[in-house]
Amino acid sequence: MINGVITGFLYITFLTISLCAQSPEQNPKPRQVIVKTEVSRGAEYPLKVKGVLLVESEPEVVWGVLTDYEHLEGVFPGLVKSQILAKDAGEVVVEQRYRGLIFLSRSMVFVSREDPMRRIDFRRLKGKSSVAGYWSLEPVAGGFTRLCLEVAVRPRRFLPLWIVGGMLKDHIPHGLLSIRQKSLIRLNKNDPEDPEIIYLEEGHEERREEVREDNPSQEGF
Repeated sequence: MINGVITGFLYITFLTISLCAQSPEQNPKPRQVIVKTEVSRGAEYPLKVKGVLLVESEPEVVWGVLTDYEHLEGVFPGLVKSQILAKDAGEVVVEQRYRGLIFLSRSMVFVSREDPMRRIDFRRLKGKSSVAGYWSLEPVAGGFTRLCLEVAVRPRRFLPLWIVGGMLKDHIPHGLLSIRQKSLIRLNKNDPEDPEIIYLEEGHEERREEVREDNPSQEGF
């Protein structure tokens, strides 16, 4: 009986791991961005938006773009200046200035902790809205890098989640595609095809749309 219980437990564990590995938001196709939104009212960060795509590059190139903190202008809509305020032992303090913001501050300071070639965790140091998240990189067969960006937000008081969520669902794929484009430029590559964005939302069917990389949103993050 004990052996049967153990066998059953191992089977369930294996099945769970397999299902997680096949989770659609973790396995985008080339030229495809998958965006997932989670709302957990009452949580420390009630809103989380995550985006994933494949970059036609090795992680070293993508990492070089992500950590070039003072040349990130345009990665997010409205981002006009990014500068390092302090740097020490894998921790970087970066100030980012935005233009055209309506609901969020025009200047935000983040502290980033680097796990080289794998992950960058970041959080906003101070402000009425709490922001945290991470970039992650994972090598994929065929010379690709799976690039992920997740942003978690507790908006300032009286700012509806749907407003911030709508902004993030625009800015996260824009950020991922911008990093991809900058990586391809470093490799002297060009991709004229428009990417596809797939939105996965709790309680809703998936929604698909194509986006032109030469016509980004003008709203700020």
